[in-house]
Amino acid sequence: MFTLKLLRKIGKILRGGATTREIMLGFMLGMIWGLIPGFNLAQFLMLFLVLLLNANFGFMLMGLLAGTLACYGLSTLTFEIGYVLISSLQGLFTSLHNTAVIAWVGLDSYCLVGGVPLGIIVGGAIGLFLGKTVVSLRERMFKLEASDRMQELNDKLWVKILLFVAFGGKLPSQEDQEDKKHPFFRPMGLGLVIVVGLVVFAAEFFLMESIMKSQLEKQLTRANGAEVNIADLKFSMGQGSLTIQGLEVTDSSDLSKNSVQIKDIALDLQMSDLLRSRAVVELLKVDIVEFGMVRASPGKDYDSKSKKEEEPPKEQEKDKEGEFDLNTYLNKAEEYKRFYDKVKEYLKNKEQSAEAKAENKPVKITKEDLRKKAEKLGFLNLRARELYQNVAAWHVKQTSVSNIKTDSRSYTMEISDMSSHPVIVGKPVLVNLGDGKNIEANSTLNVHQLNAQNSLKVKVTDLKRKEDIDFGEDTAAILRDGDMSFDLEGTFSAKEINLPFMLKLRNLNVDVRPGKKVLGLKEEDAEMVLNAMESLDVKGEFLGSWDKPKLKIDYDLLMERVQKALVESGKKLAKQKIDEEKKKAEEKVRKKADEKIEKAKEKLDGKLKGLFGK
Repeated sequence: MFTLKLLRKIGKILRGGATTREIMLGFMLGMIWGLIPGFNLAQFLMLFLVLLLNANFGFMLMGLLAGTLACYGLSTLTFEIGYVLISSLQGLFTSLHNTAVIAWVGLDSYCLVGGVPLGIIVGGAIGLFLGKTVVSLRERMFKLEASDRMQELNDKLWVKILLFVAFGGKLPSQEDQEDKKHPFFRPMGLGLVIVVGLVVFAAEFFLMESIMKSQLEKQLTRANGAEVNIADLKFSMGQGSLTIQGLEVTDSSDLSKNSVQIKDIALDLQMSDLLRSRAVVELLKVDIVEFGMVRASPGKDYDSKSKKEEEPPKEQEKDKEGEFDLNTYLNKAEEYKRFYDKVKEYLKNKEQSAEAKAENKPVKITKEDLRKKAEKLGFLNLRARELYQNVAAWHVKQTSVSNIKTDSRSYTMEISDMSSHPVIVGKPVLVNLGDGKNIEANSTLNVHQLNAQNSLKVKVTDLKRKEDIDFGEDTAAILRDGDMSFDLEGTFSAKEINLPFMLKLRNLNVDVRPGKKVLGLKEEDAEMVLNAMESLDVKGEFLGSWDKPKLKIDYDLLMERVQKALVESGKKLAKQKIDEEKKKAEEKVRKKADEKIEKAKEKLDGKLKGLFGK
């Protein structure tokens, strides 16, 4: 049945009245439509153009199929074209992208901007070729039908049956086709646009939440590299509110677990900014955040990039006395390494934005950086962030996160003025984290300024440690039990770190790894010395560049405490030996006394027996 319909469709195209212009217009519009990535206003504009212009619908579908395939297959090419166009006409694209409603067209997409001219040129050329070919074949068919031989065949029954199968009935004559009018606009095009527009608006109104949920999951999944799920999403345009429940972010390194799992998210939005495709959130509230939770079913991995090629080991600089290369430990703790790299990249990007602002130039990402980004996100999802000039893409004025759960504690966090473009917002990002008991941390990120100095303060008071402090097999000692106090206060920028700290450990219990030495002492002696300290004060500093961070320890203070411990352990050892010798002497005296008492008893028994004649 499908084959028959397809055959008739081809027959009607060949014998129908479609002109070269209509065929070319249909194929070109279809190809442009197919080359538009994502879900945006440009998709609806193409739908309305297809309905309004007198384009051949059959060839439009052919062009749509070709364009969709080209959208994915030629994404590298459309990115290159889009990058050149946006860079060359940045003022025009910036103005359009910051205009209400037009901002939703998606002019910040490199592939969309590059795909439209490609669709016009290639789609127009192919459409013109197809149009001329169809018209030429049609003229030949009319000439053939006008011949005497063909007129005789048309009267035969089998020919009539064949024509019915191929064309569905009697064919229109050449005169009928030539008498047809071929206007540029479809006669009922405007009415169709209005009707379809109302239907689309109604469908979008009722399906908006499903569409938003699907698009949000899709974008978050691409950014994460692994599956992201949302249990429920509610959006109220009248109240300007968005609520999300059951957000699960799959851990790309372990698909059976969620790296982050959030129960409730609520946003208060400014609806006026949404017209310009901007999200301004007055208040973001998050409740119950958990890490490393097991998923109901394993998530899917969508990271297009396979395992990273192992970089050749860099030549390590020899550490100075009292300094340790933190990369040695960060590389072994992948979770902390990923977080460290994200902070480093964030500060680098914001510094670039501040430099561009100071020079009154738009922020521009190099093509090489965009290609690296495309390895994870894909070229179709790359955006030109330099088009944001006066208003940030998103700005969360106040964030409140409660019940951030770890193994044994629950934290709260407050963040103010978090945004995609701090240099545009012009305010520092303030972060406060605490558990209401022993732990408090706050940071001021002046990332809106050039050469920003950011501050960090962490205070941990009398924390009962339930977990061992173990820096890995390369270290000699493991710290067990005890109480910990930690004070850190310093600054950091996009270039360097300067974070002094003081670590205080009380009721210390230290285990030395078998075969390891500490301060030149063997395992048993080292444990005796370290445990004799009972308390340990370590003064140090995190310093250096982000690429080569160092941990510097104040050895003078540490050795002073160790020396006291050596004296105390020596006294303890001497006292222990004296006590042992004293105990041995007491045992020896007691034994001799017992022997004398026993002999006296024996003599007394002998005299008593002689006295009584026994």
